[in-house]
Amino acid sequence: MGRILTYLVLLGLSLISISFAVSNRQMTTIFLWPLPFKIEQSIYVFILASIVFGFLFGYLFSWFSFHNSRRLIKAQKVEINNLQSQLSEGNSQTNNSYN
Repeated sequence: MGRILTYLVLLGLSLISISFAVSNRQMTTIFLWPLPFKIEQSIYVFILASIVFGFLFGYLFSWFSFHNSRRLIKAQKVEINNLQSQLSEGNSQTNNSYN
């Protein structure tokens, strides 16, 4: 059910992006001051590129901000596995001493 919902949302966003691109085809010029460059392109390219850049920047920012949490979770999982193996070894030794 989750995948179907994801695909429907992506389909809706794609349709909105396509209609936005078709309705904003006029050319615009971006001057890269203080550099001597200028870029002339359709306005939808600049807007969609800035949206994509924003999503990527947000993703990378959140990924780096949660890096310490992921590292801590990984260390705790290793510790849990070690403790479980020690517990199972202790239980097997206890069972053997009663037999």
